[in-house]
Amino acid sequence: MKPITVLECLSFLSLLGTGLNILLSDHHFFALADHFRFQFCLIGILIFIPLLIKRNPWAFAAILATVTQATWILPWYLRLPAQECPNPLKVMVANVLSSNPEPEKFLTWFKNQEFDIVGLLEINKAWNERLSPIREIYPYHIEIPIEDNFGLSLYSRHPIKNSSVTQYHADSPISIEATITLSSDQEILVILTHPVPPIGSEMAKIRQEQLHGMIQRIQLIQDKPLLVMGDFNMTMGEPLYFQFEKQTGLTNCRRGFGWLSSWRVGTAFAIPIDHIFYRDGFRHQNMIIGPDIGSDHRPVLAFLCLETAITKSTNPLNVRVLEVHLSRNFIIHKNCVSQKQ
Repeated sequence: MKPITVLECLSFLSLLGTGLNILLSDHHFFALADHFRFQFCLIGILIFIPLLIKRNPWAFAAILATVTQATWILPWYLRLPAQECPNPLKVMVANVLSSNPEPEKFLTWFKNQEFDIVGLLEINKAWNERLSPIREIYPYHIEIPIEDNFGLSLYSRHPIKNSSVTQYHADSPISIEATITLSSDQEILVILTHPVPPIGSEMAKIRQEQLHGMIQRIQLIQDKPLLVMGDFNMTMGEPLYFQFEKQTGLTNCRRGFGWLSSWRVGTAFAIPIDHIFYRDGFRHQNMIIGPDIGSDHRPVLAFLCLETAITKSTNPLNVRVLEVHLSRNFIIHKNCVSQKQ
């Protein structure tokens, strides 16, 4: 088969796939394509450029499909007015992978970093033991090791005033909510969460209901700046994502810095599912994706400024929170949750 004929077929398939993704967006199978819009853009460019050079009319089908996908991608690269502050709040979230075959990769990298607030996901008993040295660096912590890939740990250099372990839906994994007092005496609320992956229609429904429960909970929070972070198993290419962002009023730290894929490490189909959001009193100064830490995820790092400390550049450019009763397995303290010995 001639190369041009192959490109014509690919051009037709790209347009057909994009159309089906739009028309059948509520169907679980076609909704999976939402995650790979960045890859579809790149493939579309590789298809339509040679066809356009050859003045082949099928080039316009590929262009139409590519432009449609690009409308979801390009806004993330539009630079916002730069925010500067002398001592930004350094925040990191990472899914360390409970079965990580090279945990020393993360530990070696992490010990050379200086963060204010750290959220770690997929923490089991083995990981909880490996992380024991960092408790001296982060004296305030909430550790909830679980063996089902949904254990969480939150570490802070700043005092944790109070905390709770919650569910946003009866069938969803737990999340952590913690009020942290910064050195400026400003209190902020941090939510660390890990919705289930949308593998199959049932899991997709649980994830959707958990996120809807989280939306309702966040809408009730009005008294302090808010950070929400975790492995959401959700990309910015999904309609559900924009519903979540719009209804909560949260801002993703990726805005202005690009698509920034975080999972799956080492593949051409990596997608951005790990996020740090903020609202009320914050602006983001920078956001980057960390190195390979042996996990299938890369860490997400954000540098945030409190609005009272921001110097703007001249650059133009009703939810029921279900508390999980852990009294048999955990001791809940004011500033931390630690496993019983």
